[in-house]
Amino acid sequence: LLLLPRWTVIVNGSVDYASFFKYSLVNTGVLGSNGNLSQSLYALDYSGISLHLGRWAFALTGGINELYNRPSAFAAYSYEETVLYSLSLTQKGVLRNFNLSAAHSFNNWLSAGLGINFSRGDLDREMVEQWTQTGISITDRKTRDLKEFYLNGGLLVNLEDRVRLAAVFRTPSSRRSKNHSFLEYAAPAGPTDIQIEASSEDKVHQPLVLGLGASCKLLQN
Repeated sequence: LLLLPRWTVIVNGSVDYASFFKYSLVNTGVLGSNGNLSQSLYALDYSGISLHLGRWAFALTGGINELYNRPSAFAAYSYEETVLYSLSLTQKGVLRNFNLSAAHSFNNWLSAGLGINFSRGDLDREMVEQWTQTGISITDRKTRDLKEFYLNGGLLVNLEDRVRLAAVFRTPSSRRSKNHSFLEYAAPAGPTDIQIEASSEDKVHQPLVLGLGASCKLLQN
């Protein structure tokens, strides 16, 4: 941050293409494919603004850390051009991170920075089976709400014009997930409508991360 001009604004967009062979139900159980399934994603995946004031610098950024989208899958059984049974699968989700950071230069050879990070995301997966002639359908939907908070920072030491040493850290954290499951069996001819819902919470621990680095400029400009 301390090397940036007084004001800096950044906006980044991306175009991603990915193909998958095994995920969720696809090629892991009852649903198979002859080859990879692919998807294209377009996203405004990072933006930020920074302000440099004397020996202080501040920044606010936001970006996409993880994408959980998977290609939609559809399978059907037909007889005499009439669809008797169909199965569809969709999955989408994203994890975003927001960072507020500050850096300070104590003198010409020592500077430090600290960032506050908050991650928030969701994951939604749904499978629907339908029997066309009887009107029976089974819906299985699972959702997850994700949250995480952690700090990161570091020290930068300028030994001379050509050599810099850095030490960085990320505090331990827990990514918490609130999960919800919805299963429905509907048979209009019955009439039957059975719904089963469940909720749970879990978390994934991220340990303390420490790092050291050095840079050396071989030639003067």
